[in-house]
Amino acid sequence: MHASYLEEAVVAASSSLLTSLRNESRLAEVAQATMLGSEIAHPLPRISSVEEYEVAVRNSPQNAHLWTLYAVHHQAAGDVERARTVLQRALDSPAASADNAGGFTGTILLSSLRLESSVATAACVGVERSVGSTPTAPLLDAVIARIEQLDREAVTRRAVSVLSTAGLHSRPSVTLAKLCVSHNFFNSLCARLEFEFGDVDRAIKLVEEQLAAHPQKKVVYVNYIQLLMSAGKSAEAE
Repeated sequence: MHASYLEEAVVAASSSLLTSLRNESRLAEVAQATMLGSEIAHPLPRISSVEEYEVAVRNSPQNAHLWTLYAVHHQAAGDVERARTVLQRALDSPAASADNAGGFTGTILLSSLRLESSVATAACVGVERSVGSTPTAPLLDAVIARIEQLDREAVTRRAVSVLSTAGLHSRPSVTLAKLCVSHNFFNSLCARLEFEFGDVDRAIKLVEEQLAAHPQKKVVYVNYIQLLMSAGKSAEAE
């Protein structure tokens, strides 16, 4: 019996050592891949643990895609707060400070927008998530405000797409309203969505707000006329 116990202990120790060696080998593989630089030339191995993601983002902190995957890893596990922490770390990193073109920051902000949009959407339909005690609406507005401040058209367009897909384009928000007025395509898209969902008056009001903010822009008049015609208001369109 004593011999059997010793044998089991040896097997357990061997198994633990083998697992440890495998983990170290995986971490070394991730470290080597992330230190090689080009993600296209050197594809990353499949990362599946927090430890591996930590090695990856520390070795390649300028890779916004890695930070996004890391946040998604936490979100998929139901830990939204940790996902937020990862994205905030990315925004506070030297890579964001050195990001003159806005590419890194824009990617991280879009990831934050997707996260907060999914949380807000889940809250709207009554789905319980591990979101902590922090209200979700101010967090979503804060991300939208940062995207507005970044002022990169490509990022704003993608933000519009994220909000529209999530059905949040018409939520009551001063920040979102400001973004609508600031960008012609945003307001036009929101108006088109409202029209398609049957709220003609809301759609017309959105375009009229855009017209008041940008009376010299021909495209706004064109959108206004097209919307009126689609709504059967030919007299107003003329």
